[in-house]
Amino acid sequence: HCLEVSLADGTDRATALVRAGEGKRMMDATRQLLTDMTAEEQALLGEREQVSTARARRSVLVNLAFGSFSISLLAFVFFLLLRENHARQHSERRFRALFNQTFQFVGLLAPDGTLLEANDTALEFVHARRDDVVGRPFWETPWWNFSPAAQERIRKAVGKAAQGEFVRFESEIPRPDGSIATFDVS
Repeated sequence: HCLEVSLADGTDRATALVRAGEGKRMMDATRQLLTDMTAEEQALLGEREQVSTARARRSVLVNLAFGSFSISLLAFVFFLLLRENHARQHSERRFRALFNQTFQFVGLLAPDGTLLEANDTALEFVHARRDDVVGRPFWETPWWNFSPAAQERIRKAVGKAAQGEFVRFESEIPRPDGSIATFDVS
């Protein structure tokens, strides 16, 4: 009130009110107002802290739930990968057992004629290691390098087979000791 008087009526009028005892009452009112404002501010800060704590708890719960879900999902994906890997290994072992337990010479070619795999029987015939022949054009492998004509014949046969045509012919292939073996090539 004194401040309002001072602003409206000047300092002389405010000074007169203070001298009349009005100043103490105004100071007490100001102190009470500050006390009330402090209490209200503390209440607002408390509410804000409660809201913040509740949000933090929800965030932690969401993160825990999402983290648990993520871990569960990762575990499931890992299980599927392990199962697939086991199935692939089992299939590979069966393939190897069948592929290498035959007395026939067996090779697997890509459509462009690159040798992808050869069985042990075929490798033993030319005294070659798998690494020596896999990845090379089939006509450049030891089974065919004894003659340019034989290489050309097998190259053409591979080209026809790659186009879906059935190819079959007999070929005489020399062994490393010089003896000749006759093969049914298809």
